[in-house]
Amino acid sequence: MIEDWLPVQLDTQGQEPVLLLNHPTLAPDEKEYGIDDFPDTAAWLAALDPRAPLINLMNGPSDDPGTHRPPGAPSEDEDRRYLNLGLHVAPTADQDNHKPNWGDSTDARTAILAPSLSKSRAPDCPEAAACSTPHETPTSASSTA
Repeated sequence: MIEDWLPVQLDTQGQEPVLLLNHPTLAPDEKEYGIDDFPDTAAWLAALDPRAPLINLMNGPSDDPGTHRPPGAPSEDEDRRYLNLGLHVAPTADQDNHKPNWGDSTDARTAILAPSLSKSRAPDCPEAAACSTPHETPTSASSTA
């Protein structure tokens, strides 16, 4: 998928998709983010790193039907594992909705600071480390990658 499918899934600007690694884990399995498609970890990282600039730091609550709920606990150890593998990823705060409260389950957000409101410039953000992630309410965590 990483080397065969993604390169032909171009958007209207001719760009490959920007990958967000969801649900990072400390106990990876043999199919983690397509690792089973490569002969070794080094080959997998070489293919994944330029295409996956984002990793999920916080998400959820996925099964809570309410709104403005606290997000799940940050997965800092899991994210650190992928950084230590050599991936260049910025953290995100997502909602992971499984109920009809889309965009409102939590106040956690991922923001992209782009020089202009143009689709052609948005993919430059993660690679240029110009992302501000994650961002929540003023009383909670905020960091810049």
